[in-house]
Amino acid sequence: MNILIIEDDLITRDTVKSHLENPGVENTDDDSVHIVTAVSTQKEAEEALEKQAFDCAFIDLKLDEDRFAGYTLLKNIAKNYPRIIPIMMTSNTADRTVEDCLKNGAADYIYKPFEEKTVHQIMRKAKIIHRIRRFSQSLKQNTDVNSSPAIRLTSKNKKFQATIDYINKFRGKSIPMFIHGETGVGKDEVAKYLNLIEEDPLRVFIAVNCSAVSPELIESEFFGYEKGAFSGANDSKIGKFEAAHNGDIFLDEVATMSNDLQTKLLRVLNDKRITPVGSNKTKEVNVRIISATNQNVHALIAEGKFREDLFSRLNAVTFEIPPLRERMEDLEDLVNFFFEHFGYKNKQFTPEAWVILRNHSWPGNIRDLKQLIEVLGAISEGNLITAEEVMANLKKQTTYVSEVPQHNGDLPFGLTKDRIRSQFNAVTEEFEQALVRHAYKEMESVQGAAKYLGISRNSLNYKLKVWGWSLT
Repeated sequence: MNILIIEDDLITRDTVKSHLENPGVENTDDDSVHIVTAVSTQKEAEEALEKQAFDCAFIDLKLDEDRFAGYTLLKNIAKNYPRIIPIMMTSNTADRTVEDCLKNGAADYIYKPFEEKTVHQIMRKAKIIHRIRRFSQSLKQNTDVNSSPAIRLTSKNKKFQATIDYINKFRGKSIPMFIHGETGVGKDEVAKYLNLIEEDPLRVFIAVNCSAVSPELIESEFFGYEKGAFSGANDSKIGKFEAAHNGDIFLDEVATMSNDLQTKLLRVLNDKRITPVGSNKTKEVNVRIISATNQNVHALIAEGKFREDLFSRLNAVTFEIPPLRERMEDLEDLVNFFFEHFGYKNKQFTPEAWVILRNHSWPGNIRDLKQLIEVLGAISEGNLITAEEVMANLKKQTTYVSEVPQHNGDLPFGLTKDRIRSQFNAVTEEFEQALVRHAYKEMESVQGAAKYLGISRNSLNYKLKVWGWSLT
């Protein structure tokens, strides 16, 4: 799981990070491997949330001496990043504080100071919720495989639809795959689409933006490192390849890798083994590599900047994703999709605004369109968005190098956000109730059931109150 820690106390932050990165001998399941990011402020947390997708977040209730900062962050995560499982950390034992957090989206909480086993107990519950959500996501994907939040894997453009049909033939195949396209066309979404396989709904997906990691750190990021391997390596840490074992690793902007790292990646493809930095022992890994770039790899090979033998191994099959300007037949559908995705389904453009949209070159492709819809939906006062508003925001719009952060909430056709949310909540609540019944049957007391489930008695009592249950 990909986990974010927000804690301003250095000792507590490092302690939680260490517990999560070293799950212990009792945790041997596939989900025991965690990729952990730790930050100290609300601002750093918000920046991290924008840059990458997390499955779980440990949030200190009081940040920067602001007793409401963690609570504000919790509400922001619950509203804008509903795929994240929030766990609150607090030294405040007031029932009201706990109740407010649980009401506003927290899955659970832990009191500071806490022991390592408490963190592992909390994570066991988070893993159950994570598995349910992955399975629910798979069900939605199978209901309509063309419902992706950032690109639509269906098209009125015949050439792109042919590419989509080609992509569908390889979704369950184990061969390396290569995705090429300009910045912002949604290469990362195609990679995630390839990862969602009906026969393996819990398949691991690890994404790495090769251009965003410094050359000095990327080898340890890929393959992990041993304690003492370099200055600051106070503990051993697994790399992204090991975390993706039995799943997929997505190497975005793969063409930016150094020649030395290209050689090591080729060795991994040939031997299916990795060597952590500072170690003389290899580890077996079974991963499918999905690579992507916006560069002309053949030109890089001719210039000696990319290994031809590596490229031949990475692109067993290649998917070319066209820029938005070459599939303008889809513009109206994409606009309507994003309006609904951001909750502005009553918004629409004036005829004059549509003329501007259809004649725009879209240098940032779908990413720019998505950003424009999000901004205009939020700032326009009425339901009609004018040409002047469109022009003003197109001038302000900036295209970034990194791929657009993922947003969850796939919307199969015919289903509204509210309907999906109610279905998911019903499934999650039914599963939790079944676990509580089983725990109570085994332990014959509320306190015993809470211990059995690895949650606090207050958390269990709160759920019983919400459900209208009385266990004696």
